[in-house]
Amino acid sequence: KDDACDLRPIVLDGRTIAPSGHIAGVPLKPEAGMWRRTLLLFCHCEPRPDVVVLARDLDGYPRRREGMEQAALNLRWPFKIAIATAQPEVEAWVVSGFVPKDAAERERLRELREQLSFDPTAQSERLTSHPNDAGTDAKRVLSRLCGDDVERQGQCLDDRALLLRRGAGNGLSAFLAEIDQQIVPALSQPQ
Repeated sequence: KDDACDLRPIVLDGRTIAPSGHIAGVPLKPEAGMWRRTLLLFCHCEPRPDVVVLARDLDGYPRRREGMEQAALNLRWPFKIAIATAQPEVEAWVVSGFVPKDAAERERLRELREQLSFDPTAQSERLTSHPNDAGTDAKRVLSRLCGDDVERQGQCLDDRALLLRRGAGNGLSAFLAEIDQQIVPALSQPQ
C-alpha cells in the first residue's frame, strides 16, 4: 500500500518515471495514472510476473481503455501486458457465448429477444451495467439465460470461434487477440 501512495519518481531500466503528469510527453488520459501505479507495483514483486492482465469493465465509458493503453503501451515494462476491457461488463462476454441447449433455454432466449428488441447473445455490447434492475442489465440477462448455474455460465465460454465472432463489440475479441499476441508467447518461452 505504501508503494501505491509513494509520489517519488521511480527508475525503471534507467528511465525515470514520474508517478503523475505525463506519459511519453502526453497528459494522462482517464485512469492512466492508476494503471501506471499498478504496473509499477508489479515491477517490484519478487518473483516478477512474466505477464500482467489489466482488466476493467468499461460500464459504457470507452475512454477507460485509453488510459490503460497509455500506461501499458507507452512505457517499457519488464513483462508482457494484456488488456481486457469488457463492454459494458464481463457478464456480457458470457452472454455472447450462450447457445441454447434445450427447449427451455431456447424459450428464455426468445423471450429476451422479444423484450429487448435485439438478440443479447449477438449484440451483448448493447446491454448495460446499471441500473441493475433494468431489463438490459448484463447480470440480469445472464441470470435469465443461465440462472445461478456457474457451470452453465462456464460452458458459454467454450466455443472460441463463436466468442471471436460475437465479441467484436463487447471487447472479448480484442482480449482473445491479446492472449494470442502477448500471453501465449510469453508463457511459451523457455525459462
